[in-house]
Amino acid sequence: MKNCRIGLVLLSLLCLATPAYAQFQYPAPGARNAAMGGSFIALDDFWSAANSLAGAALLHEDHFQFGISHQQHHMLSHSTQQIAAILPIKNGTLIGGLATFGNHDYRESMFTAGYAMKLMPTLAMGISSHVLTTSVSDAYYDNPPARVTISAALQYQTQNVIIGAKVFNPAFVQMGTETESHIPVVMGIGASYQIHESLLATAEFEKNIYLPLTSKLGIEYTYRDCLSARIGFSTNPGIYTFGLGYQGTSYNIDLAAQMHPYLGLTPQISGNIRF
Repeated sequence: MKNCRIGLVLLSLLCLATPAYAQFQYPAPGARNAAMGGSFIALDDFWSAANSLAGAALLHEDHFQFGISHQQHHMLSHSTQQIAAILPIKNGTLIGGLATFGNHDYRESMFTAGYAMKLMPTLAMGISSHVLTTSVSDAYYDNPPARVTISAALQYQTQNVIIGAKVFNPAFVQMGTETESHIPVVMGIGASYQIHESLLATAEFEKNIYLPLTSKLGIEYTYRDCLSARIGFSTNPGIYTFGLGYQGTSYNIDLAAQMHPYLGLTPQISGNIRF
């Protein structure tokens, strides 16, 4: 454990093409999955549970957990901040969170509340509701009313393999009639394979109905159960990702970076603590 306390080398870089208008499908919080090509559906950490709710029921944790994530898009003024909490209860797990995107002139917010439960010892499902709002600092612009949508997820785990699926906004809820105000329907499936006790590989496919199919790949190498190095890649438009992570006894800290071929770098940092 001493060798792992060498501390984290700050990694800055990571990218995601962010829509210019209301899209309400934020980058999945958590620098771990961001460094692995953005794949999160078949991971089993705190942030993957917040992103794909079924994972929360299979975390094998009985502690309250809280986390914060920050992403600076392409090193510009636009940023995404996300907080999340997971509370195990007798028959499942409660999840809550808040995500905001934008700057002082334009901001989107998404409030989330969800519940996950085991259907079998190795199979779980989760469902959440989301309240979506938009705020524009323009006296001549009428902010649209808040909208409510849902997301749902399934996850199946064996000793070395996790398979998951998720859908966001299956009811096709929209903020307005204009194309730029559409809330996308997003579906995804993914799998992870523990090749060795220190080596994990992930693969995922995601389809936003307004965008081409995206493929995501990631690899994670963990040294002495505490220090991890990660790399990944996602298609459309072709984003390279990498990062580092430190796993303490009651907390995790992760750093990541994504390189967009046209827009440059986006750094992300996240952390969570168990009480």
